[in-house]
Amino acid sequence: MKQFNAYVNLLPIDQSDKETLTAPELYQEHAFYLNLISFLTENSDITIPQHSLDNLSFASYLYFRALLAFDHSLDSRDTPGAKRVNLAVFFAFFERSAAELGRLYNDHHPFWKHLASCKQRYFNAIFLEKQWSAQKPTLSEDLFEKIAVGKSAVCDALVYALNGLAPVPFPHSIQWLECLHRLHMAFQYLDDLDDFKKDVAEGQWTYIQSLVAEALKAQGHSPQSISTAAQYRYLFLSGIAENHLRKAIQHLQIAKAIAEKAQLRQLMAFIDTKEERCRNQIKEINLLVQKTKDKTHKSQVLLAADTILPAYTTAQHLQKAIHFLKDSLGHDGYWHDFLTSAGFGRDWITAYVALQLGDIGDHKNLLQEISTKLLSTIETGYNEHIIGDADSMNFLIWLHGQYAMDIPSRYIKRWMSFMHANGGWSTYHQESALREKLQLGDEISLAGWLSPHNCVSAVAACVLLSLKNTAAASKTLDYLYQQQTSDGYISSYWWTSPVYATSFTLMAFSTSGKYQQPAAKMANWLSSQQKPQGYWDNPKANEASALYTALAIKALLLYDSDRYQDSIQRGIHWLLAHQMNDGSWQTNRVLLLPATDVIDPEQVAHWRNSSFGVNVMIDDHNRLFTTATVLNALHQYEQKHALAYVN
Repeated sequence: MKQFNAYVNLLPIDQSDKETLTAPELYQEHAFYLNLISFLTENSDITIPQHSLDNLSFASYLYFRALLAFDHSLDSRDTPGAKRVNLAVFFAFFERSAAELGRLYNDHHPFWKHLASCKQRYFNAIFLEKQWSAQKPTLSEDLFEKIAVGKSAVCDALVYALNGLAPVPFPHSIQWLECLHRLHMAFQYLDDLDDFKKDVAEGQWTYIQSLVAEALKAQGHSPQSISTAAQYRYLFLSGIAENHLRKAIQHLQIAKAIAEKAQLRQLMAFIDTKEERCRNQIKEINLLVQKTKDKTHKSQVLLAADTILPAYTTAQHLQKAIHFLKDSLGHDGYWHDFLTSAGFGRDWITAYVALQLGDIGDHKNLLQEISTKLLSTIETGYNEHIIGDADSMNFLIWLHGQYAMDIPSRYIKRWMSFMHANGGWSTYHQESALREKLQLGDEISLAGWLSPHNCVSAVAACVLLSLKNTAAASKTLDYLYQQQTSDGYISSYWWTSPVYATSFTLMAFSTSGKYQQPAAKMANWLSSQQKPQGYWDNPKANEASALYTALAIKALLLYDSDRYQDSIQRGIHWLLAHQMNDGSWQTNRVLLLPATDVIDPEQVAHWRNSSFGVNVMIDDHNRLFTTATVLNALHQYEQKHALAYVN
């Protein structure tokens, strides 16, 4: 919209306001309105001069933005300064739009009567919405959909505008109007769901809020006494959100059928993207509901609070953790943890838990079953829905190498292909396959996910050493040595703390016997990060982390257990004191999922707490990754020290 940008730059408003009005993300958000003229005229035999269509497009977008500014100016929560800017923008956009339309249609053209009627319907809908916000009545579905159509009335004017420019009326005008109404009903269902928290904060009353309030009342609760966050969770757990999305899909499908009959392929493609988004949201809701159910089954009571026994032996702590892991094995024979847009982690988690469990007791049959499952494909990945990655293969190959289990040479060859010439290991390296799986266009960079990652390389170094692959191990160790900071740590890519990459690197350096000076620096840094209470924290969550505590202990045990005995023992005591009575350890958001173009996670300004999307922090909600790590650390400690009792 170069014409719109040029016009905004001439307005007598602050530069910051101009940048807000022309932000690229707004154009993406307004794609439907920017392309609506081309959508509707794609397959028409009626010819309208292109310059007239261009002028109408400019005028209609100005009008659309004027209405947005008007709506913002009515917002009682806006500051006086913001209200003044929105009013100024409204008048500027409205006046210029009217001038452009005046050049296209003479004073007595029928278009103006249609526009007046559409405006009346629009303002009636808007003011009724404002009335709702003051009274907060119970709303019906029919009333909600009628208001949604009313709010889209000015968009109807575009159909009349196109007819006014054509030599004869378009044959599909009535169908176009029905299509637009269905689309706007779908849009309103989606907007009210997306903006639930925002609307509550701004005092806007919506149909979806009305549904939540009535459902809570039916359960004997007062909606006013329940926090917005709790209402938002209830929105999803109750099925209201999913029903809203299914209603949107119904209207989208009716609109698509109309577009298909008129052979409006561009509009059909647009509708397809909206419908796919709805279906993905439904899938995510169901996954979140499952995650919530999983979390409710985990204990919130410390084992130390159990009054049946005065104290537990370390062996009893270990057995409780083993039972937790075995009981958590899914009916499909896999462990599941971490939830992302790709679903629950499966193969990656299963390989990792098996590796940690394999050190303890006789689990040969279980490990063999797991191995057979994971080796049924040429590579191991996060789960069955995503392509293979180096880290998942790291854990499975390490498991086989550690326990002398056969693994196909083709699998080893595939795993080694993730190693770069500099010795670093990337999580992914097949760009075309990854791009196809993630459904990302060529304009989106995958450099972040295709670059070498310290945390993956550190684990790979440990695996190479266990396989006695000295040449490749030497290159990877050298790569890791080059990554060490002046403070002694090594940054992690996929994790919220450098403790992860630093701990695995120290394990590798300790095993190899090389790089003693950097290893000593790493050990000192790890020890210095321990909190007085004995734990290592998750810096992004600002909470104690059993996972990072266990990893640090394992690394210090392997490096020099005598020198760091005090640090190790304080960490062990903290872990034992914080085991839950179901055998698990509580966790928090330890996994980072940067956008594919992010090479340095430290450059991300804000990380969201979410299971979906990118630049998010994710928790191992089933506590499997954390519990397996702690179990292994306690076992390694017990092997060295064989404590009898720990309070």
